[in-house]
Amino acid sequence: MPVVNIERKEYIPEPELAPCPFCGNTVSIKDVEAVYGGGRDMIVRCDLCRVGFRHTYDWAYAVYNHDKGLEYKTYTREQALDEVIRRWNRRTYPLRLTTV
Repeated sequence: MPVVNIERKEYIPEPELAPCPFCGNTVSIKDVEAVYGGGRDMIVRCDLCRVGFRHTYDWAYAVYNHDKGLEYKTYTREQALDEVIRRWNRRTYPLRLTTV
């Protein structure tokens, strides 16, 4: 299933996503209006148990840099999509034991 952006009427080919670590079901990515403060959210979520997370873009994040002090960083839509895919796929999987 492709990433769907209802407001912009865009379809992005589905990236390679690992199955849900809790139930093993498929997951989907949605691009929606941000819940808090403005910007937009890229959400990855399990289609069955609904576990997931979001990454906000088109919004300035305050980041503290030890050398330069407070700086602001803004993510683009493509960066947010790459970030949620990377974060979803980087988790570890439980060891599967088999009997011999």
